[in-house]
Amino acid sequence: MTEMFIVGTGVRIFRIEALSPAIAIASLKHAIHMRRFQHTNPEIGMSLVEALDGGQLDFVVMDGQRTRILAGELDGVYQEPASAFLATKFQHIIPLATRLASQLTF
Repeated sequence: MTEMFIVGTGVRIFRIEALSPAIAIASLKHAIHMRRFQHTNPEIGMSLVEALDGGQLDFVVMDGQRTRILAGELDGVYQEPASAFLATKFQHIIPLATRLASQLTF
C-alpha cells in the first residue's frame, strides 16, 4: 500500500506517493533526472538537475501531514531515521510542532 510523503530538497517540497521513504526519494531523484529531457517543467527547475548531478542535493522525508520526520539523505547517504544534523539542515521547511515532536535539538 502506498503512502503520501513530503520530500524536501531545501529549496522546495514535493508530495510523492510511494511505498516507503526510500522509494519516495528515489522517485523524486528519477523525476529530477527526467527533467533534463523536458523543455519545461513548472515543478522542477534545472537548478535541481544541476544540484543532483553535482552530488549537492540532500533530502528530508516527512509523512504526508508533515507531522513526523521519517528519513532523509545527506551527502548521498540514506538515513532512516533522519539524524538531528540532517533535520537541522532542513529546519526552515520543517514545522516547529514537528521538530518539537521529533525531540530533535535545533
